[in-house]
Amino acid sequence: MSRFATVLEDAVAAIRATIGPRWADRDVVLVRGISGTVQVLVGADATSDAKQDATDATSLKTALVAALGRYFAGDVWVPSRASDPVHAALMARASPERVDFEPGEGKIAGDPTWFKLERHVSKSAWTARTSRQPWPLVGTNPPIIAFYSFKGGVGRTTAVAVVAAALARKGKRVTAIDLDLEAPGLSTLLAGEEDGGGDGVLDYLVEKPILQNEMKASTIIRECTDPRVVRDGQPIALLPAGDLGQDYVEKLARLDVEALVRGGRDTLSDLLREVRSAASPDVILLDCRAGLHDIGGLAVALMAHHVFVLATDNEQSRRGLRAVVRALSRPESDAPVPLRVVQALVHADNAIARQMSVSAFRNAAYAILCEQYYEPESVPAAEAIDVPHDPILLDDFAPLRTSSPWDHWNHVEVDYRRLVGAVQAVASVAGAQEEP
Repeated sequence: MSRFATVLEDAVAAIRATIGPRWADRDVVLVRGISGTVQVLVGADATSDAKQDATDATSLKTALVAALGRYFAGDVWVPSRASDPVHAALMARASPERVDFEPGEGKIAGDPTWFKLERHVSKSAWTARTSRQPWPLVGTNPPIIAFYSFKGGVGRTTAVAVVAAALARKGKRVTAIDLDLEAPGLSTLLAGEEDGGGDGVLDYLVEKPILQNEMKASTIIRECTDPRVVRDGQPIALLPAGDLGQDYVEKLARLDVEALVRGGRDTLSDLLREVRSAASPDVILLDCRAGLHDIGGLAVALMAHHVFVLATDNEQSRRGLRAVVRALSRPESDAPVPLRVVQALVHADNAIARQMSVSAFRNAAYAILCEQYYEPESVPAAEAIDVPHDPILLDDFAPLRTSSPWDHWNHVEVDYRRLVGAVQAVASVAGAQEEP
């Protein structure tokens, strides 16, 4: 019985057994729809025989019904004549979205050129082939740096707040944006706002398409000037999630992130561009929703120039790290998303337990990135430093569970120093790139 995980391979086997080498010089696109069912789109070539194609299509449908069962959508599209405009239109529509597909045993003699095309109802950002940053990372353009964790409760929002404060104290112009729209908290840490009064990111994303130029990012920027946070440094430009009042859930229910990914008005890009113009930041920090969430995927996989992935030393977190790294590696693209792994909640009290945990996490991260991320010809040594798998360590500092980092800055400043330095390094590299 064919299943979702095997249906493409099963389709390949059925095509090979039924058609043999007759399609060797043609493109075959396996289209997996939103429900997971598969149909087949066959390209034309100079020697296409419409009569033979029709016979092959009928035979293949029978074979696919037997091989795929309910996972066969019922369609095999072949050209009905030498010049078939309907078929040509189907191929033209599929061409930008299809990606190379290599069956598990590789290509064999007589095979066509295999492609697959995946249809999604959501999560398209996580499977995107290319980035869609609002600007290139050159000249004075600020880097967009995303902080992400597969699981919540690992201190991601605290990390964003601490990095923002540390950079602001160094005189950097920092913009911090709360994209954890389901569980916002960045404004509470940076501005002490329990309910985040006023418009925020959610209001902008939902209402910008309607209000257009009447909705401006500059109106949702709050200046964080709290001396406990920034001391005598630069104020932090904060974009909170929004007012958690009675309309918040109604707005959240209307946020169609998939429309942004699929080519609707890209309001997140609009927001970032307007923020760059209004705040002139040296760096933009994004606090992203945990899990494989749509808005998190849009920020992490499409918008960010660099991603810091926070994880912990347990099997659940490692499995999540593997899934996220696989998405950021973009196996069907030449350009993975730059990333750095951060080990959060590291044992701080027991030196032996700490050493064992750090060693296990590093080995797991190295194995995952070797499998999913690094190119075979450019794998760094396991002990290399300042490379994606070299974890930045953040201690499990108990007081931060119940109080703010500003109450324990002497400890926090030391603990987060390497993370702050890594973010600064990303910004420095960006500034060193010349405009084309």
